[in-house]
Amino acid sequence: MKRYLSLAVVGLVVAAAAVACQPGSAGLSDQDKAAIKKLCDDAATMMTQPKPDWAAYVQHYYAEDATVLAPNMPPVKGRAAIQALLAAFPPVTNVKFDPAEVDGRGDLAYVRGNYEMTMNPPGAPALTDKGKYLEVHKRQADGAFKVLYDSWSSDLPLPGLMIPTSVMAADASPEIKKFGDIVGTMKFDGTVKPGPNAPEGPLAMATTCVWFTRGTHVVCRFSGTMAGGAWKWELSVAGGPWTVVGEGKYLAVK
Repeated sequence: MKRYLSLAVVGLVVAAAAVACQPGSAGLSDQDKAAIKKLCDDAATMMTQPKPDWAAYVQHYYAEDATVLAPNMPPVKGRAAIQALLAAFPPVTNVKFDPAEVDGRGDLAYVRGNYEMTMNPPGAPALTDKGKYLEVHKRQADGAFKVLYDSWSSDLPLPGLMIPTSVMAADASPEIKKFGDIVGTMKFDGTVKPGPNAPEGPLAMATTCVWFTRGTHVVCRFSGTMAGGAWKWELSVAGGPWTVVGEGKYLAVK
């Protein structure tokens, strides 16, 4: 029995040593980090050309089996699909990529950074966007790193999308501040007569109002029963409809 235990222990030690000595266990070299940063700089230069060559851009920047996780759309996989996606974007100028963190192990690396760019839709005013991005890079057969997963999101709210917040904006106007009186949860009980020819009926309604969009809008949700019927609706009392965002995707690096 002791002999078998000794052999097992030896086997574990050998296996652990083998894993520790594998080439992929070391951190990225300074040369790898510099190469990845140059890849990002080259990409920014290529995409701001008067007529970008998106086929060359995708070939230079993305791995063959890369996946783009762009906001507000399903994942896009493969160079051909990514090229079609980028070709549909409006022309961009003033592109700035700030790779705040570049690290990894062996054949995998990640880049976390911030971006800023100006989009110029034909016939429409220019729009400056800024946000953050997270990329996973994979070393290719020739030793160079290319993007395997690309994910980004804007810091700016989508038009018509109101983001919940817990406080009123510090610079809210006096008119907006008045809406603070209705923020919270309220309940109504009693009877109601929906119309002049309708019979009275019981009312049991709950209302929850919260601050939205950096504390400049209040949105209220009503639910309950009114005159024997179920009621459920939402109301923006400071402008704009309430939008629900459902399915999405995520990218995690551990």
